Amino acid sequence: MSSRAKYPLTFATGILLGLAAWEWALRFVRDKPVPNAIFTQSIVESKLRAAERTTSAPRAVFVGGSNVLFGVDSERFTRETNYPSLNFGCAAGMGPELILDLLLPYLNKGDLVVLHWEYEHYGFTRSGSVDLTYLNLLIGPQANFKDQLPWLDRRLISLSVPFSQLRVAIETRINPYVDSGAYRCTWVLDDGGNVRSNIGRTITEEELSDGPLNSLISELEISSDAKKIFVDFVRYCRDRGIRVIASWPNLYAHPDYFANDVLEGNLLEIRGFWKSLGVPTVGDPEDSMLTAEFFYDTSYHLNAKGVALRTQKLVEELKPWLNPVD
Repeated sequence: MSSRAKYPLTFATGILLGLAAWEWALRFVRDKPVPNAIFTQSIVESKLRAAERTTSAPRAVFVGGSNVLFGVDSERFTRETNYPSLNFGCAAGMGPELILDLLLPYLNKGDLVVLHWEYEHYGFTRSGSVDLTYLNLLIGPQANFKDQLPWLDRRLISLSVPFSQLRVAIETRINPYVDSGAYRCTWVLDDGGNVRSNIGRTITEEELSDGPLNSLISELEISSDAKKIFVDFVRYCRDRGIRVIASWPNLYAHPDYFANDVLEGNLLEIRGFWKSLGVPTVGDPEDSMLTAEFFYDTSYHLNAKGVALRTQKLVEELKPWLNPVD
């Protein structure tokens, strides 16, 4: 073999060895999660405990990102309707596929799943340009979920991990002065998965008005990954006698959302998508767009007063879907 012919072979061998070393490094830090993964996983653990406690069937299960976590009071919903319920709102950055995968083992025949996805979730991609929270979980405490994904997605996810995350994971594990438990979520969550520490407001109307959601005022395109995730979930539920309906996420009523043709088109796109799956959409988006006084610390997180208002609206909207419980 000529020396010129050896160059491509050497280059290819180097690339393969580098990729193998990177995969080994990611496996090495699976049990050494970064602070963000520790924080998010502690929320997941509290949600799984809540799901284990609320085993009555049928029940209403509210699913989404933190707009549900900070937006629905399942205990109040149960008191008002005499219908068992569960708040399964997690961190939005986890993405819908992981949230639904965690929920599936706890769903039972007759359950009513109410989906409140953040608008960003409709553009979710499994690999490539993904949220850092999703990446941190998949190289850490949710690595088993990553192992279930298609081969190409697993490779692309690995390549998406910044080297800095690998370094932080190792530093977090070996730091003798900090207990990694210090990074766990300190929000107060009750047995039903509801946040109880969102008292008052920590955000101003000026901050909320700083900018609308890009995903809502730009033309929406539901990604192929999101479509497959939702189609598969609806089919899974339908085959097992689990009902699915869609609703809208809690959101600050930014002035740019009104009289906006692009936004109206996006909302029609979302309604049409769920209709194509045979999934009813309850309520109107405006029902969940509230003024600044009802928000806690972000445009998706309601304070206790906002949660009470939003939950009462859900009680009214969902009554036709609830079977009487003795």
